[in-house]
Amino acid sequence: MLSGIASPRQKLKQSNFLIWDLIFFLIEEKQLLVSLYKVSGHSNNPYNDEADLLAKAGAHVIEPIIVNHKFFVKQSLGFISWNRLHVVDRNVRKWADNVTQPLIFNSMVNNKALSPIKQQIIDGDIDWTFTKEWLNFNDQDVPCSAKLSKQQGSRIKKCNFIYPTIDIQQRNYPRLYPIGSIPCIECANARDDNTHVGLCKEHSIHIKNILIRAAYDLHDLIMKNTKDGISILEETIKNISLFNTSFVDALPQSHPGYLLIHHLVPSDLTKIFNIYINDKKLRFSLFSKFFSTLMSSIDALIWTRRASLVKQWESTLSITKNKKRFYRKRHKKRTPPPPDPGAPDHNLSPSRHYNSRHFATTPYYRDGGFNDNFAHIRWTTSNYLHSGHWTTYRDNIGFNNIDLFLILQNSFLKNVFDIR
Repeated sequence: MLSGIASPRQKLKQSNFLIWDLIFFLIEEKQLLVSLYKVSGHSNNPYNDEADLLAKAGAHVIEPIIVNHKFFVKQSLGFISWNRLHVVDRNVRKWADNVTQPLIFNSMVNNKALSPIKQQIIDGDIDWTFTKEWLNFNDQDVPCSAKLSKQQGSRIKKCNFIYPTIDIQQRNYPRLYPIGSIPCIECANARDDNTHVGLCKEHSIHIKNILIRAAYDLHDLIMKNTKDGISILEETIKNISLFNTSFVDALPQSHPGYLLIHHLVPSDLTKIFNIYINDKKLRFSLFSKFFSTLMSSIDALIWTRRASLVKQWESTLSITKNKKRFYRKRHKKRTPPPPDPGAPDHNLSPSRHYNSRHFATTPYYRDGGFNDNFAHIRWTTSNYLHSGHWTTYRDNIGFNNIDLFLILQNSFLKNVFDIR
């Protein structure tokens, strides 16, 4: 809690410091004697419960009460305001992270490489919290190692559809690979690229076997770690679309198993863990154990097997690892000819090229639109953020169009950081 001896730097890091200023002002003006007692949350204390209800109601009011910071004449702090509307009365670094996350997410949705799963992203079929947990998962005995870096790098490339399939190798080493579209090395029915991995007919039988085995393993894992609702557990697992193996020939692109193959965690799978495992730490621990085994099977039967076939095909074209390694050195771009000594020197300065980060403007969108100009107040209140990440709430509180920060692209300093 802030006190009268808090430094300006400490004060600006305190959440709701304007409200604390108002509280201390009232205590001083009315000469009150205030004693503070710690009250445990959810302990059926009537006053604490009432305060909790008021806080939740205040987080959803259409026109929230704003404390006028100019009222505190003794203060000499410069405040940062959001879009010239309201003071950001909390740790600005943490607050800015919550603001920029939707913008980054929006940029990711419009990434061309992720076009094969764009509809699944929009429909919320991917659990990003568990996906992040998996990408950071470390089954090694040490926190850092070359093996861990290789594993995590492979996961990131697969989930971003930039794993070095033949089309990417052809782009990177054009003089080593044949010209034109190269068909799948297994089925020869489609272009060999990241999108086709998992949709190949040759993968179908392996995927079915993996999903059937995974359903049994998931059932046994949940049964050993919970006693609630186990009577309907088997039926619940059978009814989720992830374990539906009734597809004929190739796996449909809309099937959650397609996300699984590319190291993305389907929401269908995490529903089971969220329903039956209440303890958060245990939930992530069991998920990591289960998912690690599942992905090992997928990598062995699909990715590793496929890589072996590609390597055999490359050997028929005399494409070796060393040729790729020294490709840039052997195929350097021709250097421009030296300048003519007799040509006049105009003392031209070398041209400069400026690169700026580009954010796609097509927003992540759901039906209903965005109509609340004061939503950022709720975004940054503790009652909004205390129980989960912003993605948990994006479909429940009206944040359907999360591209709220288009002004950042046009005039960042002018519209956002207004020092008063």
